[in-house]
Amino acid sequence: MCEVFSGSYREALGFAAALEHLQNFTLVHDDIADGDVERRGRESAWKRFGLAHGINIGDVFIPLSGLAILEADLDVQTKMRLFRVLSDHGLEVVEGQSLDINLRGDDAPTEAAYVACTAKKTGAFFAMAIVGGGVIGGAAEHQLEDLGAFAHEAGVAFQIKDDLLDVIGGKGRTLGSDVLEGKRTVMVAYAIERASETDGQRLMEILNRPRDRTTASDVAWAHRLYDRTGARARAEATSEQRLSEAIDRLQSLPQTSAKYRFLRLCRYLTRRQH
Repeated sequence: MCEVFSGSYREALGFAAALEHLQNFTLVHDDIADGDVERRGRESAWKRFGLAHGINIGDVFIPLSGLAILEADLDVQTKMRLFRVLSDHGLEVVEGQSLDINLRGDDAPTEAAYVACTAKKTGAFFAMAIVGGGVIGGAAEHQLEDLGAFAHEAGVAFQIKDDLLDVIGGKGRTLGSDVLEGKRTVMVAYAIERASETDGQRLMEILNRPRDRTTASDVAWAHRLYDRTGARARAEATSEQRLSEAIDRLQSLPQTSAKYRFLRLCRYLTRRQH
């Protein structure tokens, strides 16, 4: 995003490193919170090194992120603005994680509740990168607002696609992990709307079971219900629609070649296969 405004991505490399550290922090701790034993086809950190070391491994990425910004070749004012971006949107990510945890105890999940959670948990992390890149590139305040709005909406589209990949495989972890973890994805909300009362109750029973008591046949049944109720197809359409609405927020960006490269990248968010 920096390149869209300034013409050079190099100014943003330090900040990009900071975001990569923060991403690693969230992934390590997410695996602990979710009980996932695999990450990208390999043992997750806590599974390989133990819970205590796993927490510590995740924690180290926070100071590394701060150092990456402090050591970046940027003026002090820009660095302070970047710390504000990370702080504001970082708090949103934490709030989104809390909403996600609470949502797992909701036996009548709705699309609205899912979106409220995901716009913060995933969308706010997108906003860190996109708004931060705009700050470094010299974007105007109204453009930064548009970038933030885009990021939150695009984050929802990305997460819905992530949920879909969990159904077909491609996330680099156990197929059906979302069902095993009892996650209320948008497909769960859609399926509950259209399923019979009996099927709806069975789905919630499966999602509410402890992970170690949920069988492969339970996961397969839930996935078939998503297909029978049209929840999976509806989720695909919703992801595409939300991405299109997000892209509409980018009208104020300069008409540069970097903008159109970014728009092509946006399309990957809902068309990726892993």
